[in-house]
Amino acid sequence: MEIEMDPLGSLNQIAARVQTLDLEGLTEEAAKHALVLPFLQALGYDVFDPQQVIPEFTADAPGIRNEKVDYALMHDGQPIILIECKQPSTKLAARHQSQLFRYFSAVNATIGILTNGIVYRFFTDLVAANKMDEAAFLEIDLLDIDESAVAELRLLTKDEIDLGGMIASATNLRYLRGMHDALDRQVTDPEPEFVRWLARHVFDGRMTETMTDKFGELARVAFRDVIAGRANEAIRSALQQDEQTSAAPVSTDGDTEIAEFEEEDAEPRKDSGIETTVEEIEAYFVVKSILRTSLSPERIAFRDQKSYASVLLDDNNRKPVCRLRFGAKTMQIGLFDAEKNESRHPIESLDDIYTHAETLRETALGYDN
Repeated sequence: MEIEMDPLGSLNQIAARVQTLDLEGLTEEAAKHALVLPFLQALGYDVFDPQQVIPEFTADAPGIRNEKVDYALMHDGQPIILIECKQPSTKLAARHQSQLFRYFSAVNATIGILTNGIVYRFFTDLVAANKMDEAAFLEIDLLDIDESAVAELRLLTKDEIDLGGMIASATNLRYLRGMHDALDRQVTDPEPEFVRWLARHVFDGRMTETMTDKFGELARVAFRDVIAGRANEAIRSALQQDEQTSAAPVSTDGDTEIAEFEEEDAEPRKDSGIETTVEEIEAYFVVKSILRTSLSPERIAFRDQKSYASVLLDDNNRKPVCRLRFGAKTMQIGLFDAEKNESRHPIESLDDIYTHAETLRETALGYDN
């Protein structure tokens, strides 16, 4: 049985299903069938073929008698990936890894996966051979899908499985995660040693405690400015690419309401009065994170105008998802009903956008119906 494979698209479909389930009342067994097995199918495995997937896997080895793991993925007759499942209501923690830990060493598996059907944590043996690490090298959260993490999964798909490549990738991910954490700490609370290193590039005087404190504050501001500048540069580059590759205008004959809407929204973006702000970019990513559980994230586009920024489906002016009306002192999000009438809602912070998640999903999905 051949399984058509599109990990990102399949995981987005599973994520959409998660939104419809009563997770608190879902048993472990129900979660396996509704969430875990489709996840394995997304990786290209035939879950009905015992040569590929063995449920309730057991092994006769010291220390694991009368114990089972929920699934083993097989390769050349050997278990290479072990999967331990918990209920969706379970908040995964180190204590849930013990059984997987014992089995991993006993059968010389390469990858261990701990999941509650929503969050999938991937483990291997980077620290000590044949001993599963305590820390996961990769995590997939169906409620917050990271496309770069999904890309790593291709090395575990049935048709492209590359365990050596996966281990090399796991090593890099482990170091990258450590670097990300270290840099994040420096951004929010720079260490004196780092501040002194940074100051040496711009200051020749003696670094007293007072000067270290001063440069620590400047370092925070510098980090914030660099991040904001890079974000603005990225979004401007994306907008320029959109302008170069945008399709010819779509005819709206016979649809006056849509034509009027499109004319209003078709203001040239090259107008010198348009300035894309960091807040608009961040808001766009918030909306994108809300919609990605129901739609492919590539379909969610951003366009800036003089008086507002738009989030569009398929980069189409006739498919507005919302408008971001951010001024110097106030922020509003414009939401649309089925007739594309806009209603404006004040927000205090970008987190308030999540309170409109259901409306945003209904609007976006409505264009596909």
